[in-house]
Amino acid sequence: MDNHDASGTPRTYRFNISHIFTPETNNAIHYWWFASRNFKLDDAAIDAHLLGASTKAYQEDVDALEWIMDVVQSDSEPQFDLNFAPDKPGLMMRQILYRLAAAEAGVKRGA
Repeated sequence: MDNHDASGTPRTYRFNISHIFTPETNNAIHYWWFASRNFKLDDAAIDAHLLGASTKAYQEDVDALEWIMDVVQSDSEPQFDLNFAPDKPGLMMRQILYRLAAAEAGVKRGA
């Protein structure tokens, strides 16, 4: 079924947000975010509003991640991973990438 009315206007408006972070090193991460929409694509005021609101919201994430990194680096207690069921796919991917990288470098786990 077509999602537009007779004039071509969408019947359903979509606003999608994605944000992705991944380790760069043991002390740094990459953090990307982006948004998309299917309405008023030529409206610069909406672009500016969404950019401002998103930047503010995701800067809060950046601030929190930097705070967590500071705590981890300065904490005298040993750190450990705390994982939950939804983390399993990402953890499995990290393990696979670790094994592939280690195999490429000729390193054995724990060595």
